[in-house]
Amino acid sequence: MVIGILKEKEGERRVSALPETVRQIVERNVSVWVEPGAGESAFAADAAYEGSGASLHARSEILREADLLLSIQVPSEEDRRSCKKNTAWLGIYAPLNNPALLQDMCSLGLDVVSMDNVPRVT
Repeated sequence: MVIGILKEKEGERRVSALPETVRQIVERNVSVWVEPGAGESAFAADAAYEGSGASLHARSEILREADLLLSIQVPSEEDRRSCKKNTAWLGIYAPLNNPALLQDMCSLGLDVVSMDNVPRVT
């Protein structure tokens, strides 16, 4: 299994996973591919991801090969169409406000988990 971490759009300061989390995933024998520069705005350097066991790959390669894609923002239409069928996306997509987005992703054979619809337990 390959988990892909994508660089967010300009202006987004968050990243979907930090190197500390990547290390925990890699320890479970899962490959993590990170787009170069994905963590820069969150003060996580590419070298820190590599030190955690991730490997750096071009966005196009991650989109084409990953089984699970992590992102904060809604993926662009180009990104959605670049994925293989049955790819899962995990992010914050506000599906109640974006029903057309979810319909499009489903029509492409993509699975979507929007974290803003997961109940918080405090």
